[in-house]
Amino acid sequence: MDDKFLKVQEWIKRIPVTDNPFDKHNMLDEEINWDVWINEGKKIRKIEEILLEMLNDDKFRSDKILILVAIGLIGSRKSYSDLIHFAKDENVLVRIEAITAIGNLKLQEAVEFLCELSNDKDQNVRANVFVALGKLKGEKAFQCLRNGLNDSVQFVRNAAKTAIESYRKNN
Repeated sequence: MDDKFLKVQEWIKRIPVTDNPFDKHNMLDEEINWDVWINEGKKIRKIEEILLEMLNDDKFRSDKILILVAIGLIGSRKSYSDLIHFAKDENVLVRIEAITAIGNLKLQEAVEFLCELSNDKDQNVRANVFVALGKLKGEKAFQCLRNGLNDSVQFVRNAAKTAIESYRKNN
């Protein structure tokens, strides 16, 4: 296996144990936290290109979700088309992480696509779509969020409500 892949794979395997990279108060006292892990990844030459190459290579299928998490935290606009592809994946967990990554990129062009996904058959996907939309701007994003308040599942309605609060803080 190519050295560039080994280095990135080793970095991915060191992902922090805590669930939420945005919750600085819930860090476990370990040798690596989210900030350290993200900064280590950013130091790897051409990290985003390597992650995208790995994401699209079946040899790294078992790391796909972790790769998507990494792209969502250190990726840029150049990852967007790949993330769209994986947001339509048959695997629900892959779809969720791709949607989360799209939201983290905060690209306005994602609004229309995310709104389309707000009708996904899986409630967890729909909830994550609303969380992602809550990070974006514009009337279309807000309209989709309001539509989420009418979802048939309480959990999804709660996610939409929380996302609307986030949207209002960011706009």
